[in-house]
Amino acid sequence: APDGRADQGPGPTTALLSLRVDPVHPQSLSSLPVRCLVEVLDAVSLEPIVSAVDVDLSSGQSQRVTILNVTPGLRVVRAHFYDATNTLVAEDQVSAELVVGRVVEVTLSPLSLPTPVVPPREFVLVTDSANVYSFQVNLDTGALTPAPGSPLFYNTDFPNNIAISADGRFAYIDLGGSGQVAQLAIDDQTGALTEVSRANSSGPQGSGIAIAGSFLVVPIFSSQMVDVFAINPTTGGLTLQGTFPAGVTETQRIYAHPNGQFLYLAESATGSDPGNIVCFQLSSTGVLTLTEIEQAFPDPPGRTYDFQASPDGTVLYVTGNDPSVNAFDISSSDGSLTPKAGFPVLTPAPFFLGGLAVDPVRQLLLVVGFDADSVFAYPINSDNTLGALAATLGTPSTPFNLALDPSGDNLFVTGYTSPGTITSYHRQNNGPLMSAGTLSLTNMGSSSAFAVAVVRFTN
Repeated sequence: APDGRADQGPGPTTALLSLRVDPVHPQSLSSLPVRCLVEVLDAVSLEPIVSAVDVDLSSGQSQRVTILNVTPGLRVVRAHFYDATNTLVAEDQVSAELVVGRVVEVTLSPLSLPTPVVPPREFVLVTDSANVYSFQVNLDTGALTPAPGSPLFYNTDFPNNIAISADGRFAYIDLGGSGQVAQLAIDDQTGALTEVSRANSSGPQGSGIAIAGSFLVVPIFSSQMVDVFAINPTTGGLTLQGTFPAGVTETQRIYAHPNGQFLYLAESATGSDPGNIVCFQLSSTGVLTLTEIEQAFPDPPGRTYDFQASPDGTVLYVTGNDPSVNAFDISSSDGSLTPKAGFPVLTPAPFFLGGLAVDPVRQLLLVVGFDADSVFAYPINSDNTLGALAATLGTPSTPFNLALDPSGDNLFVTGYTSPGTITSYHRQNNGPLMSAGTLSLTNMGSSSAFAVAVVRFTN
């Protein structure tokens, strides 16, 4: 009831609730409320005690409303404020103890709606010889579902490695067949991919690409050079910043240290080339400086393949055409490498190892056994040496690369078969990783699956 009803008073066995409803509040709202729906609820069951009251706030003035004959007890008074389009713009809630024969006064004001809890979304990107795929991840089971529009077909452009921007909005794909880098936008709700632009590099790439701070670094296989692109922080677009000597004849993958200043380039060992690691420093202006060239394995030649830094960033783990994992201490001053005591560590793989991943939650190093059809899990000790083999995860034939999500509960492994495969593994309640299924990549022109990357959105 509007003003003037309150003087009737409560009944002999009921209470009277007097409301003041304010149309504005110091907090900024997306739009001003013009009406308010008021509910009076039982504080325990949250069931309605009386019919909801609709209050007109279109005048912009505070309104007084009286609700008669309310059953006594602890009550919750809840207000829902709506704008002219009938959109909920604010809420308020007050608890009140209603007593027989008394008038209880309550003031309700439109408070900004709390930020809704948005469930995380996770997507996996995979390349093969002609396509870029995107998959939605079921975070309860680890199962994969193709994202809308997946895959993007690149024909003979030969998509290679994948680099994900720090905010997850963009993926960068080096196109070995065309000598370009494709910038793809990632839809944060569906995982759908849209090509935004392409940047020309100075030649066809090998199989590497990395983001270091605000720069994208791309080795050029044919010219023994490395391109550095500046990344536009708003659009994600690429601008060639400079081209620098690689220091070796055949470039492969490149890895950016988490500090964004040190980079490590793998050399493909052929003939007398030993399969070196080239160490670089990257300045804040995008200048790449070669600091040293380090032999990757004690018994060359051995093609260097993948790198991962230890959880504390002080050690670099290395794999390649060798059944052992090697490691180096990283100089904090310039990123140069010193062979680490206790390495190489021999794995059960007969000949070759593939990708690496670090689980910082469980302090594990995950190693792909390319010709063992397995992923090996090694505990990382406090001094960053490796403990005894803790687990072996069976995979489909010839696993190649892997990606671990930030929680460590979902692992994704590519298969270097024809057609290629992507296998997901899921961990329930901190238990062991278990297979959640394998998908074959059978789009037009597809063959062996190559790179894999995972991106998670939490807001």
